[in-house]
Amino acid sequence: MDLLLREFNDFGQNLAIQCVKNGAGRMDIWYHLADEAGLEKEKPTTESSAADGIIAVIAASDTTASTLSSLVWFLLSRPEYYRRVQQELESVIVDGDDPFDANKHQELHFLSACINKMMCLHPPLPTNGRRQVPLGQPGRHIAGQFIPEGTSIYRPAYALHRNPAYFSHLDQFLLGPANCIGQKLARRELFAVLSGLFKAFEVRFAEGFEAARWPEGCAILLWLSGRRCR
Repeated sequence: MDLLLREFNDFGQNLAIQCVKNGAGRMDIWYHLADEAGLEKEKPTTESSAADGIIAVIAASDTTASTLSSLVWFLLSRPEYYRRVQQELESVIVDGDDPFDANKHQELHFLSACINKMMCLHPPLPTNGRRQVPLGQPGRHIAGQFIPEGTSIYRPAYALHRNPAYFSHLDQFLLGPANCIGQKLARRELFAVLSGLFKAFEVRFAEGFEAARWPEGCAILLWLSGRRCR
């Protein structure tokens, strides 16, 4: 794993160096990471821009893969919903239609609802929102536990999404100011893959696969999802 991460970081650094040398050429994500518009008081370094770029690559790829894995598991675990997804696809994307046509995907309302609910139950990034007790300050008491200075605390989205103290409508998906900036692209990817997959294949669990235990033994984490959830 260390070798893989090192190779990935080197790959990101090399791309960053090339982008600095050549410029973004268009208003893509690198254009903003490198502040080519000159909006920041202090221009970011190549190292910091590369680090942000690496995070963006992970956020855009592994999270989508994790979402696909969880959604397929949910649908196969509940055949009646899988059949409804298939029926919707058959009615919307008829023979001769392109299953990757984004205009057709807008008509897949049931599949869209499945994606929304799955993301609430199995967030692609289950642990986020790190906070740290500042150094040099007294510790904090959180939920009856003393947290010393310098300790980092993570808020698991999995638990927050199921807490009625924070979500008054647990079965609805609402947008807010902290909503993911890449969600529209991610949804395009999800609809394209799922439409192509379910139109071309009849999917089922492998013989002997203990589907009911998958959420217990599967770490739904970045980098690990594809290795543990087979």
